[in-house]
Amino acid sequence: MKTKTVKSIVLSTLTKHKSLSIALVACAITVVISGLIPPLLLKQVIDQNLVKGSSEGLMGSAIIYLLVLYGIGLTDFLKGLVLTQLGQKIITQLRSQSMAKMHRLDPSYFTETIEGETVSRIINDTEAVDVLFTGGIVNMSIDLLKVFGILFSIFYLSFRIGIVTLILIPIIALLTRIFQKGMLKAQRQSRSLIGKMNQQVSETLRNALVIKANGHELTMMNRFKVTLTKHVLSNEKINSYDSLYPTVIQVIKAISIGALITSFLMGNQLFISIGSIIAAIELISNLFDPIENIGSELQSIQQAIAAIDRIDEYLAQKEESPRDPHFDLTSILNKGLSSLRFNQVSFSYEEDQVVLDKINLEILGGQQVSFVGRTGVGKSTLLKLVLGLLPVSEGEITLNSIDVFKIPHAYQRYLYGSVDQNFPMIKGSLRQQITLGDPTITDDLVIKALHKVGLTQLISQSDKGLDALIPIDLQPSEGQKQLIAIARAIVLDPPVLILDEISSGLDAISSAHIQEVLREVNKKRIVLSVTHRLSSLQDDEDVVILFEGKVRLKGKCKDLKENDPWFRKAIQLEKLSMK
Repeated sequence: MKTKTVKSIVLSTLTKHKSLSIALVACAITVVISGLIPPLLLKQVIDQNLVKGSSEGLMGSAIIYLLVLYGIGLTDFLKGLVLTQLGQKIITQLRSQSMAKMHRLDPSYFTETIEGETVSRIINDTEAVDVLFTGGIVNMSIDLLKVFGILFSIFYLSFRIGIVTLILIPIIALLTRIFQKGMLKAQRQSRSLIGKMNQQVSETLRNALVIKANGHELTMMNRFKVTLTKHVLSNEKINSYDSLYPTVIQVIKAISIGALITSFLMGNQLFISIGSIIAAIELISNLFDPIENIGSELQSIQQAIAAIDRIDEYLAQKEESPRDPHFDLTSILNKGLSSLRFNQVSFSYEEDQVVLDKINLEILGGQQVSFVGRTGVGKSTLLKLVLGLLPVSEGEITLNSIDVFKIPHAYQRYLYGSVDQNFPMIKGSLRQQITLGDPTITDDLVIKALHKVGLTQLISQSDKGLDALIPIDLQPSEGQKQLIAIARAIVLDPPVLILDEISSGLDAISSAHIQEVLREVNKKRIVLSVTHRLSSLQDDEDVVILFEGKVRLKGKCKDLKENDPWFRKAIQLEKLSMK
């Protein structure tokens, strides 16, 4: 898929909404042209009426003057309205594309990037782009057009004043560039620090109980204060630039108008009428207004440029390899007994850190295989490889001869049922806990799945049945939550069931009940599970012991107990440690 950029997304949005874009251009041109009329009308009134003492046409000029002012206000209002509508459409498209990108990202992105950084780019940085469009680049373009229009009008009144005014432009442009560079650097630093603060706050919230239990509140607070102080200093730089720039512009404006009035009072060295001099002063005042606005708009633009760089960097991130667009679900489901093969499978999160090394296994339907090993040995990583969530570094994993990483995500639920140790509750009804909003899953399938795990009583506990809200109408226990998770996993009758430490944290009775349910629902399925405890294994289970990324032992639990001294000793040591 072609990498999108902020520029391409903005242009496509403007093209899609042509009527609003045309209306914006029309409003901008009208605002620029109408803004030149009042000073020229003022010149005519002074020269033709006030200087000559004549009232002829004065009322008409006054009416036109007022109508133009009303027209300027109305057009400016319409411009703001159109800008807001277009800005909202742009930010909606940016966030939609950013979220869509997240679902296509290569898994390595999530292991290398802090959570707060991504949140900041999708929420905060896209908001800055909206500010850029509505309060930055469009208004600055209008102000630039005003500058050119005013310059043209000043030259029309007096060539000499026009030349003097023209000389001021490079001076102002140079000052603007100096301030621009300083603001850009400070804005980029500020954006980066905002992302860091988001991450630190999220991390503190996630680990609040651990932090309190270990008395590390002060440590976390001091770490946050360091980042906060850097952010404050960065914002102080931004505010200094933003405050100083308009002050400098106002000083230049006062000097220019003062010089113009002095020149006229010293013998009219400019050789123009008093009406022209008043109009010129008005135009010069109007000239500095858009230039001053440009300074304020520069802050929004520089902030947005830094945000655009970060969004473009995010949108350019590597995406996961494309899945098979011609995948046929029946190519797996219609082959009868399932077969899951690991052929020389190796995996590394980083090149120099091998997690799994040349794993070779074959697992058939009806087999229940438990992967055992210490924390960090790669058990959960292996399950993610089977689910196709991570690509293997070397080798291949196939389900009925189909590479699992080529299976599109839309079909994976028909092939895999996955249950984690922590049941991810969603906000919704009992039905939605099972279906996850999939309209193809009927109520009959939901009831059948709940019956298999022994939870049909939940349906009758509330008058709402499957529409009962969790946890408002129903408050399932931890054991029941895991059973709901199993029902969610088996509702589409997938040939492979993956269990990751599902009994962790449960009491012995709940754990035994779940194991009994699993023995019932696991018939004819390939079942892969992860556990730390050798003593929890059943004699009829197939066991794969992982050690330093390799298969240390494999076989039936009963056979390993009888024939392998290392396995027996490991069980004895585990029992002693539990005592």
